Amino acid sequence: SSDDVLACTVSKNIAKVWNVKSRSCLRSLPLTSVSSKKQGSYGLCSVFLPGDTHVVIGTREGYLLIVDIASGDVVFTEKAHDKEIWSIDVKKPSSFNEDESIAIVTGSADKMVKFWEVESQGDDSDEEEESSHPGQPMLVHTRSLESNDDVVAVRYSYSHEKRMVFVSTLDCQIKVFFDDSLKFFLSLYGHTLPALALDASDDDAILASGGADKSIKIWGLDFGDTHRTLYGHRDSITDLKFVKKTHNFFTSSKDGSIRYWDGDRFEQILLLSGHMSEINCLAISKTGAYILSGSMDRQVRVWERTRDMVFLEEEKERELEEMFDKVDNNGDEDGT
Repeated sequence: SSDDVLACTVSKNIAKVWNVKSRSCLRSLPLTSVSSKKQGSYGLCSVFLPGDTHVVIGTREGYLLIVDIASGDVVFTEKAHDKEIWSIDVKKPSSFNEDESIAIVTGSADKMVKFWEVESQGDDSDEEEESSHPGQPMLVHTRSLESNDDVVAVRYSYSHEKRMVFVSTLDCQIKVFFDDSLKFFLSLYGHTLPALALDASDDDAILASGGADKSIKIWGLDFGDTHRTLYGHRDSITDLKFVKKTHNFFTSSKDGSIRYWDGDRFEQILLLSGHMSEINCLAISKTGAYILSGSMDRQVRVWERTRDMVFLEEEKERELEEMFDKVDNNGDEDGT
């Protein structure tokens, strides 16, 4: 959430809201669509609405659900896409334009990127009585972008002067559009497999993308040039998040590790291990004080920043030692 107090995780038929500081689950939210109360929904992605009272969840069935955290009710359901909704993002609010409406973008396997505005449900809703929640938020579809292949990731930029939208598709392309007109701006080529995760620094100087080809690419957003390609993960990169007001970012991977990178020096700073299975997603606090990681081992881990000094040479040596130990252990197992 925007105040770093709450976190939301989604899974099959259920979403959970957590208090990060106390590590406790505040509420379990059943994901049932209004149209079919008996049938649950498989949550794939989620985002808090500004105000942190509601969560928007994208599902494998193509539905967008808005859940009221206080009551635990699904207050709005929309059949938004024909296939899985893989990615969702909310437009970062502009401090100098208070009248700016809350906007959301979704990307789906049906090759569509759709844009939504958040409005308040009226008392005279024409929908069924059971689906009408006066005063609660609802999503209104405003615009669409059609891509050539399945959309795997979408993100808004932070800039208020020239807001951009980044779209990654299954054909290994990343395209950049201007948000106001949806005019095409840049096409970023380089990944040999789809970029499953992308994020921009909050000064919009660079975009970082992590692909199923195990590589991380850092792009300049002025001309779309590749600043550097980084390697380190041994499997597909599943998520990527920048630390606010820096060019440092975290990546998670199917290899079960999280890595912390310097986007200016193009160096790995830290390797974080602990999960027993592939990591699906990351979330980072606004201050960078902690990150959350969600894994297929059904754990959500909290990683807190400490004041300990990090020496890059020592980190590299430690990682090499661990790699050699694994090779030795595998050799011993083969021998027996």
